[in-house]
Amino acid sequence: MEATVTPAASKAIELPTWVPRTLAQAELAAVRLLDIHEVCARVSFSRAQVYEMMAQGRFPRPIKFAPGRRGAVRWPDIWISEWLRLAIECAATETPPSAPRSA
Repeated sequence: MEATVTPAASKAIELPTWVPRTLAQAELAAVRLLDIHEVCARVSFSRAQVYEMMAQGRFPRPIKFAPGRRGAVRWPDIWISEWLRLAIECAATETPPSAPRSA
């Protein structure tokens, strides 16, 4: 089941099932939003690799903040940290990590 976070004056955002559900208000305020360049640096993948993995369902999709094809998108840093943690765990079992689509 997906949890829902509702920012003020905005639509509800469906969170992936692997995102921690017990974020305190202070933790939520400390969440950084990463652009594609920061995400690529964090995971050591090219932009093309990130988008290819998203298309395959193996990487979290960003939150879209503006409409249209070129609208602003950002990834919460906790999503990327959790994906990295899962990738490290999966490396031991040689199972590729997967990430459900976020919205």
